[in-house]
Amino acid sequence: MTLVQRLRLAVLTISALALVPAALADPPRFTTINYPGAAATYVLGINPGGDIVGYYDDNSGEHGFVLRAGTLISFDYPGATWTDAYGISPQGDIIGQYGLADNTTHGFLLRNGSFYPVEVPGPNDAGKANSMPFKISPDGTIIGCYHQSNPNGSSVGGTMHGFAMNADGVIFDSTADTMHLGVNPSGDITGYITSDGRSYVISSDGVRDWFTFPGALVTRATDISATGDIVGWYKDSSGHFHGFLRRQGEFTSLDVDLPGVKQTRPYGTNAVGEIVGYYQDATGWHGFLLSRRGRD
Repeated sequence: MTLVQRLRLAVLTISALALVPAALADPPRFTTINYPGAAATYVLGINPGGDIVGYYDDNSGEHGFVLRAGTLISFDYPGATWTDAYGISPQGDIIGQYGLADNTTHGFLLRNGSFYPVEVPGPNDAGKANSMPFKISPDGTIIGCYHQSNPNGSSVGGTMHGFAMNADGVIFDSTADTMHLGVNPSGDITGYITSDGRSYVISSDGVRDWFTFPGALVTRATDISATGDIVGWYKDSSGHFHGFLRRQGEFTSLDVDLPGVKQTRPYGTNAVGEIVGYYQDATGWHGFLLSRRGRD
């Protein structure tokens, strides 16, 4: 399927503003990303080449987008009621989710302009589960979660399983009550448990390390880089939401330092230390890129 809309990056909002992380040694460059005409923009993934994916809401629905080499490309899965892009590999393969009118959620892989389904087999003969892939590694490993479906297509409560699927479609990890959100080239997986406030990283040899941001009520890890850096967000004791970076076991809080910002949620990182996500202020939701190497 041909991608449907291309826009030059010049229409984005570029801001030389401070993003907080004191532990980041190089001066950060912060860029706000607003899809033109959108009511809200969410940035969710970035690859080592700086290609960015996410989705935007233009009040007619949610649409996926990729920002590559200064050009914004919007796309929709054929026949879907909404389309969200979550991750992008070094090769440019995009992973994401789409919804149908029956309330079911399905996964897709967008490669060279063509869509391919990503589905986890359902737990019974009733059909597929709700499949929600989030990221893809350089070797084609896809991670995410799935849910058993009600007759109306919506998810059955308490049936979430994190999953990891190799390029041949073989599921090699399916853990109950978890949501896998990030994977790196070594096969390390990060995510969080849905029944409490903890996050985890699963090493390529299967060892699971649980962690929480110090003093936080809830900690949600969302991605892991090739160097093992983990990003995500946490809820503090006063109920406010902040981003975090976990590097070699040490935490740094990340906040978009703009007037009226209510919460900051990092959602992706790459091998060169760039971080993407979204934040909320009085005008709505906006994507952001935190770069330390001055990428245009």
